[in-house]
Amino acid sequence: MPTAEAGSGTIDLNGAGRVALLCAGILSSFAQAGLYPILPAIEAHFKSYPEAGMLSRLLVSVIGVMIVVGAPFMGALADRYGRRRLLLGSMVLYGVAGCAGFFLDSLYGLILSRILVGLATAAIGAIVLAIVVTHSVGQARNRWLGYTNTVGVFCSVLLLPIVGALGHYGWHWPFLLHAIAFPLLFLSYLGIEPDKPVAQSDSK
Repeated sequence: MPTAEAGSGTIDLNGAGRVALLCAGILSSFAQAGLYPILPAIEAHFKSYPEAGMLSRLLVSVIGVMIVVGAPFMGALADRYGRRRLLLGSMVLYGVAGCAGFFLDSLYGLILSRILVGLATAAIGAIVLAIVVTHSVGQARNRWLGYTNTVGVFCSVLLLPIVGALGHYGWHWPFLLHAIAFPLLFLSYLGIEPDKPVAQSDSK
């Protein structure tokens, strides 16, 4: 439950937790839009594949599909394993699966890695929303919901020129930008407290 601090117009998290929440939106925005500048290069590299153009575009569109499919299940997973644990695990998965594109030279392997990134993105988005809702109230809640969306979109726009610049050295390089999940993982570890154990009712 939000504390008195949250009710006073802010959010009930320390500095690391607040920065983690603000920047978590970057992961979703980058996952869904970050590869657009290099899709033509990926398609050209895998031109021997049947339907290379469609499969290349799937590297982006599959993220949205996984968010839609995965998001409804994330609440149940968070209840079972804890929101903080699922958030940290999803950030690890996002970073590892996202950066895997730097090493992969198979279009089907890239699609599989993007499916994992999409599931991680779904979990991160759902848990960040839940944390904002449970650690703030009133106008503070509305502001922080707006902050997370705005910062994510703004930073994603800033990252697109970097993707294009890295793409000049090869389409593999922009995948390493998914490593941004690792500093956010560290901030989340410091700033998000473990879930409080749920009291078990006496069944006798």
